[in-house]
Amino acid sequence: MNYMNQGFKTTALNIVIENTTHAGSGFGITDQGEAVFLSRRQMEVMEIEIGDLLTAHCIPNYEDKRDQIPWRAIRVDRGSVTQDPVDEPKGPTAAEIEQTIEDILDSFDDFFTTKELADNVGTDTKSAGNACIRLFNKGKIVKSDVYAAPNQERASWNLWARNTEPFK
Repeated sequence: MNYMNQGFKTTALNIVIENTTHAGSGFGITDQGEAVFLSRRQMEVMEIEIGDLLTAHCIPNYEDKRDQIPWRAIRVDRGSVTQDPVDEPKGPTAAEIEQTIEDILDSFDDFFTTKELADNVGTDTKSAGNACIRLFNKGKIVKSDVYAAPNQERASWNLWARNTEPFK
C-alpha cells in the first residue's frame, strides 16, 4: 500500500531548525514562533542540521504535548520554502540577510551589535539576530555575549564578527 497518497490534511509551515536532542530528534520554529517536532528518522534521512530552513508538512502534535510544541512534522521538504502570498516579506529574505551580514563582517575587521547589523541590512533586529544565530550555528561567524550585571541569566546583547580577531 502506498501511504504517501493517503490524503493527510497537513499544514505547510516554514521552519528553521533550532535544536536537536541526544536521541536524534529535532525541533524547528515557525516564523510565528510556534515549535515543530521532527522525528529522529526525518532528521537522519533528510540530513537536517541546526539552522536549516525547511518546509514542514505538519499535523497538530499529540494532545498532551500540544501546549509546548503545537506541531509535529509528518513530511519535510528542502525545496523552496512555501509562503502564503498574503504574508510575503516586505524586506530581504532570510538568505539575503545572512549573505549581507557575511559581506559586512568580511568588509570590516570589527565586531557589530545585532542592531548595527540590522540597520546596515535594512531589517529588524529579530530577523538579523536569527540570521546571526544561524550563521553562528553553521560555524561561519563568531559571537560574544555581553552581560551588564553578574547575576544575569541572559546576555544583555551579543556582538558578532567574522572571527575572533576583533575581540583581541
